[in-house]
Amino acid sequence: MVGSRGWCQERAGWCGRPLFLAIYAALAAGIVFSGFFILSSFYSSGFYTGAIAWSASSPPPSVSLLDSFNPRVSDNRYNSSRKTTLDVGSKPSKTFPVSASPTVNIWTRKIWDAPPAGSKMLPRDSFRLTKEVAKHRVKDNVLIVTFGNYAFMDFILNWVKHLTDVNVTNILVGAMDTKLLEALYWRGVPVYDMDSHMNTIDVGWGSPEFHKMGRE
Repeated sequence: MVGSRGWCQERAGWCGRPLFLAIYAALAAGIVFSGFFILSSFYSSGFYTGAIAWSASSPPPSVSLLDSFNPRVSDNRYNSSRKTTLDVGSKPSKTFPVSASPTVNIWTRKIWDAPPAGSKMLPRDSFRLTKEVAKHRVKDNVLIVTFGNYAFMDFILNWVKHLTDVNVTNILVGAMDTKLLEALYWRGVPVYDMDSHMNTIDVGWGSPEFHKMGRE
């Protein structure tokens, strides 16, 4: 009985040992297969090769890249590129022909751009309003016009100031007397002569000068 029991235990140990060996072999084969699969996928993607090739072929930082942090160099390159773009790619906008005569400069200069110091007053005929002259102040086929005499100059200047503050520049002021014409001219306000020969004093309600303002 004892002999048969020992024989069975010895046989069970002998029979169980190949089972463990088979399990160990399967685990080892799975690890090797998994590692081989990961490595083959990694190399087949070309990532490793591409990274090596990029690091080997990429040049060192150039001077232009370093100069981009220099504000002077950046500004000079911006100005040169901007000039080239304007010279080659852009087309001039459609504008009316402007001559260099003082008469045309009255209508083309910027508002509040006063005449240079020491210059003389232009002849009164230079301030006559014509269709050709008004084209220089028109914007989008719109021209805003007001008029008055010297007594209302403060109101006129306030009107012009508020319009220019909101970037409205297509305006004209009609002068009903010479005194207002000269005052607005020396302040850089676009003004034209209405040839009214109106009195410069403040007009009262119902006076001939007051009715003249309404008619004109």
